[in-house]
Amino acid sequence: MEEEKAEKGYVHLREEDTPWQAMEMTAPGKQACFRTNPMPKDYMYLAIFTTLCCFWPLGVVAILRARDVQKFYWQGDYAGSEKASREARMFSLISVGIGCVVLVIVFVGVAIAVRTGVEAANMLLQLGSYTISPPTMGTPLSYWQ
Repeated sequence: MEEEKAEKGYVHLREEDTPWQAMEMTAPGKQACFRTNPMPKDYMYLAIFTTLCCFWPLGVVAILRARDVQKFYWQGDYAGSEKASREARMFSLISVGIGCVVLVIVFVGVAIAVRTGVEAANMLLQLGSYTISPPTMGTPLSYWQ
């Protein structure tokens, strides 16, 4: 079978050869026969979203790994491309998780601050007509010290 392909002008390539190497190795008028794997997802959109909206340090790492997916694929390193794809997804999802946790902490903190402020205002109202007025123009500074 290999002899038949060689007679018909096919060049059999190794698995690590990229399509660009196939074109260089093929003589004019001959066809290249090689096996290609589909490019893994690079998750670039997710990485950019997490950088802008979630935890930016991990988002930047996710963008760098997402960029490496195409770089490794076109260099012929399919395993490296898959690994970079998994890492880009992992860093993006961790960034989303950290962003959600921080958002919940902020909401709880604001709710506690609002509740504390309302309770303090109610306490002041129960004490009587206690008011705090800011200094007016013309009031000597020594009056407030």
